[in-house]
Amino acid sequence: MQGNENDQAHPPAVKKLMSTTLGEFHRNLERLVPGLAIEAGQRRFEIPHSGGQITITVRPAETAVLGGLVKLERQDVTLAFANLTRGKAGDFVAAFNRVFQRGGG
Repeated sequence: MQGNENDQAHPPAVKKLMSTTLGEFHRNLERLVPGLAIEAGQRRFEIPHSGGQITITVRPAETAVLGGLVKLERQDVTLAFANLTRGKAGDFVAAFNRVFQRGGG
């Protein structure tokens, strides 16, 4: 018997390379998860969500240098899901993407 996307599962982790400082990441994460206690320098977050859990891990990545003049701090970010449906995990990722979205032209 084949399961459907609403079955409890461990959806695949989502990995992102993000141009952000850790402080900017913290501020955006507070917007995404109001009331989340964040300590200075914190790089791992366990967030209860829809009866399951999302673990977000932030690791420093190589700084990007643009034109030899501009340096952008970057972070390797992993969102891992436990006991969530693929649909609920997808909803969280969509909200994450909206909060962390950067403008551009």
